[in-house]
Amino acid sequence: MKKIFAALTFGAGAIFGMFFSSNKGEDLRKKVGSKKTNESKAEVVGEEAKAMMQNFWDTIKGPIKKGLEDTRKEMEKASKKYGKQAKKHVDEWKEKAEEEIKKELSQAKKQLKSASKKAKSTAKKKVSSAKTAARKKATAAKKKVSKTVKKK
Repeated sequence: MKKIFAALTFGAGAIFGMFFSSNKGEDLRKKVGSKKTNESKAEVVGEEAKAMMQNFWDTIKGPIKKGLEDTRKEMEKASKKYGKQAKKHVDEWKEKAEEEIKKELSQAKKQLKSASKKAKSTAKKKVSSAKTAARKKATAAKKKVSKTVKKK
């Protein structure tokens, strides 16, 4: 990143310096001064700037490519080094996660069993009370029927 920033700064300085350098700037100022319209002056400056940028690019292209290649190689080395470590850690994390999941499943199973036992006992109580209530109603109905039958 520093190299790219330095290259851009150098390019901007080169274009700015083209007007103030001794030989090149003097030639450029003469060419611009000889043109009458602003468009033709801009064309001269544009062509000169284009030529300078091309020269500048040709100059810095090699070091930038080399810097990018060096960076790519360093990244590959780092990825190999840290990739092995990451794989080791991922395997450890996987084992820990499996253990945690097993613990949570066993706790959930215990809670489910206790909840089902409670539900079963509650259901038994309700069924028992419903049976008792039904027997009482049936007994009361029988007594009522037997009283009415005896009266006739």
